[in-house]
Amino acid sequence: MAKPLSGLTLLETMLSLVLLALLLFSAQVVTIGLLRATRHNDDHKAALMALQYTLDAASLRARRDWNVGQNYSGSIQGFTYQVDELAPLPNPRHPSANLSLRRLRVRLNYPSGNAVKVYEAVTSVIL
Repeated sequence: MAKPLSGLTLLETMLSLVLLALLLFSAQVVTIGLLRATRHNDDHKAALMALQYTLDAASLRARRDWNVGQNYSGSIQGFTYQVDELAPLPNPRHPSANLSLRRLRVRLNYPSGNAVKVYEAVTSVIL
């Protein structure tokens, strides 16, 4: 009695290789998408950190030596920013006087692909 043949046929082998290729391609597509999203989030995090640093520096400057109505701009870590002093708030108890604080608006421009996006933050500094 002859032994039955064992093993995989050529068709079964080719089918398993095609399934393996599809699985590896899918894993590569997912990995590339995750890396792209991570890079995008890192760019936003860097912009937010630069915005927070600029906001802190502007608040400190407003407490120390900022002349009223003086706006300025500059760049930090490849981002450009603009710091503006907003109109003073009236004192609700004394309508003829203003509150003793300064309101600052910081706008940070950063490149994102083909466009330039803007982060904006407003803070009040008690004098």
